[in-house]
Amino acid sequence: TPGFFDTKGSTKETCQEIARSYQITLPGPHAFLIVLEFGRFTIQEERAAEWISEIFGKRALNYCLIIFTGLDNLMADDKTVDKFLEQRQPGLERLMQQCGERYVAVNNRANIREKNDIVKLILEKVSAMILANNELPYTNWVYTQLNIEKENVYRETHGTFKLIEDDGTINLFPQTEKIVVEALLSQLTFLQEILISQGELQICLFFLPVHEEAKL
Repeated sequence: TPGFFDTKGSTKETCQEIARSYQITLPGPHAFLIVLEFGRFTIQEERAAEWISEIFGKRALNYCLIIFTGLDNLMADDKTVDKFLEQRQPGLERLMQQCGERYVAVNNRANIREKNDIVKLILEKVSAMILANNELPYTNWVYTQLNIEKENVYRETHGTFKLIEDDGTINLFPQTEKIVVEALLSQLTFLQEILISQGELQICLFFLPVHEEAKL
């Protein structure tokens, strides 16, 4: 599950990170998981929906699910999730509305059984989104171009191209970075904004694995 917006490096490193995140989620993510913490809401987090829209397009918001962590701290303060949401600040309210009010609250100190229940709930929420989106992963121009590039690479290498090394290193297709950078350059102002951010926003992409053998 790749993360986006860890933008503490150089421009080239940022573009490469976004390129890797795009490529590893081909043919497209089934969900965008926006990870927030109860009681802590930054400017970067407030703009999460805007950033997702800028990189992936507004339709991507139909695939967003907010994951609230720190439920245990909320409970320690004798607060309920409902009470927290009733008193949420305008920025958080706007973000949740843009994401269809879809969320899951996570207890960081949960036992194994509770953690399994949380995972089950997240999968149920994601499954509901998949059904609502006609059981199709999210796609846009970049994903379309990368899927074409992927087919070309696998054909030219007779299916021997190794996408991920044993140490977790992601090998980019020859044209991946060019395709992604071309798309980002059309949103130059946005790219400059994420480069000067503090990297506090965590957005993960959830996708169902596709066996390469079935596609070759």
